Amino acid sequence: MVAATKTIKSQIINDMNPVIRNLLTVVRRFKLTVVLNMLGLSVAFASFMVILFQLNYDLGFDKCHKDYDKIFRVEYIRDASPQANICRPLADRFIESSPHILAGGIAQTRLGETRFYLQDDEARNMFEETSLIVTSTYFDVFSFDFVEGSNEGLIDIESGNIFIPLSMSRKLFGNGPAVGKQIMTNSGGVRTIRAVYRDFPANSSVGNLMYFAMLAEGFKDDWKEWSFITYHSVICAAYRSIVHLSAKSFYAKITLGIRQGRINNRRYRVDT
Repeated sequence: MVAATKTIKSQIINDMNPVIRNLLTVVRRFKLTVVLNMLGLSVAFASFMVILFQLNYDLGFDKCHKDYDKIFRVEYIRDASPQANICRPLADRFIESSPHILAGGIAQTRLGETRFYLQDDEARNMFEETSLIVTSTYFDVFSFDFVEGSNEGLIDIESGNIFIPLSMSRKLFGNGPAVGKQIMTNSGGVRTIRAVYRDFPANSSVGNLMYFAMLAEGFKDDWKEWSFITYHSVICAAYRSIVHLSAKSFYAKITLGIRQGRINNRRYRVDT
């Protein structure tokens, strides 16, 4: 049995020797051609991998969220161009315009850079993190996986509650608990960490940010501040067209108010 195995191996080696010799001969005689072919194959393979990664990024966008196909961003058409920035009164009224809308969350368009130090840090080592102000209902639209705490804590804004991603918690506190810890912002404000959520992948509408609570009455009647983005989730993806029809009827009233206002100064009102 052993002798037969050795015979087979020897035969395979003998059969491969001419192939290897011929290959080496070709490489020696046509060096430039071989190099060009290898470069071409390398570029083709690299291009294939880039396209594959991009397709995976695009096709998996926002699929980390539960019922991702039922989440939409509110936009309107102005000067034949879609716009996502709207004012808060308009966002609130849109969310309330249809019974098919389960939840609606509002976020400011501008990201902030918050500088702070840990309250317990006597050396006052400064950190800087990107932050975003959102309504408490923002966490009802997107799927936040809370490692510590829950989204209930953000509603109470009197103590300056914030949510942070797990990566930031590990950077600040290692593997220790973060909920209940306080930070001191550069402006002198005190913020209390009420929840830690698991980081989102890069292909998500939700960023791994430090989330601040928007005041319940903040900008609620300000029709001039168009610096908010609104997301909403519907009962069923099939209701998208129904919500769209409700929105068209709703915006017809808004348009009347716009025509009676001064567009350049963005002074609007809603006619009921």
